[in-house]
Amino acid sequence: MDKLGLMASFVAVVESGSFTSAAERLCKTKAVISRQVQQLEDLLQIRLLNRTTRTLSVTEEGRLYYQRCKQILDDVSALESDAAGETGSLRGTIRVAVPQTFGEMHLMRVLPEFLQRHPDLDIDLHLSDRFVDLVGEGFDLAIRISQLQDSSMVARKLSESRVVLVASREFARTRGLPEFPEALADYPCIFDSNWREGTRWRFRRDAEEQVVRISSRLAVNSAFAAREAALAGIGIANVPDFAVSDLLASGELVQVLADYSFQSSGVYAIFPHRRHLSLRVRTLVDYLAQCWSEEN
Repeated sequence: MDKLGLMASFVAVVESGSFTSAAERLCKTKAVISRQVQQLEDLLQIRLLNRTTRTLSVTEEGRLYYQRCKQILDDVSALESDAAGETGSLRGTIRVAVPQTFGEMHLMRVLPEFLQRHPDLDIDLHLSDRFVDLVGEGFDLAIRISQLQDSSMVARKLSESRVVLVASREFARTRGLPEFPEALADYPCIFDSNWREGTRWRFRRDAEEQVVRISSRLAVNSAFAAREAALAGIGIANVPDFAVSDLLASGELVQVLADYSFQSSGVYAIFPHRRHLSLRVRTLVDYLAQCWSEEN
């Protein structure tokens, strides 16, 4: 009996959320995937999944077994990838979680070349601004833009990211721009709800720090949406520099309160502390670090 194959089918079902999606992912039929999961349950004498005609959920035993399965399969895949890296091309799949705007506007500019260099490698890219559970959801790594706090993870700093205030050129012409942070109270602002300090915007110049509570004219949960709202002249937005560098360079957006420091964060590659880091993941992280160091 191919126990690793049974485990791989179970892991695919958990990660895909259905037998149909797992079958597509593994290039098997739905009936084969269902039979293999049933064989695994019979072998273990436990129920891994609760099935109805409309829903599929993982039992508590299944959740714990999934985490161990994922670790075992990753270790086997890493062993094969490391061996292949010594004698040939890297192969396998890298599951990566990335903040949506950063992934769409920044990562996708450099990822195609990496895939061209490694034709036997696949990347399963998940774009979301939520903090994923790397172990529980089976990710090999995540890219996070933050001031790192989670000590249970291993991190490698790839780059820096600053948050800047921007407004459209037309907005600046017709409304004028604030000269001091406290003057923001008189301006419509665009609030990105991914911002962890909420509507409290913190400014620093020299040794002095000021905290200003803004009143948002528009609240969004996307850096790209905040950028587009600022471009449309709705108000002043706080956005990461990578999302607006092109528009600042073209003059379509102008920086507000440029003499003040707003916030600086690191761009990190994050991976679980207890998981062996495969050669293919190390290769991707090294590539990203090199790309972004050349840009800075």
